[in-house]
Amino acid sequence: MTAKPVKAAPRFAVQKGVPIPPRIGGGRSSVCPYPFLDMVRGDSFFVAASDHKAIVAARASVGNWARGFAKREAKGFRVVTRAVEGGLRCWRIE
Repeated sequence: MTAKPVKAAPRFAVQKGVPIPPRIGGGRSSVCPYPFLDMVRGDSFFVAASDHKAIVAARASVGNWARGFAKREAKGFRVVTRAVEGGLRCWRIE
């Protein structure tokens, strides 16, 4: 016996011909806010952060920008971050 496919109730209405609105602000800047170009192995910079949530956000931001920088500008570029008093510190390790 072959089971007949059951048509699921539509959860979303498919619409044709709806124009895509233009972007309104937002998006990511193409200018890196961190001094990766100026860093050599062993250099570090400090990012002020007032609480744990801000440190987590800063660490994610630094990491994302560092990965993009390594991909575009400097193969082998690597950083390490540590929470320190008053924020986050980022060191270039390669």
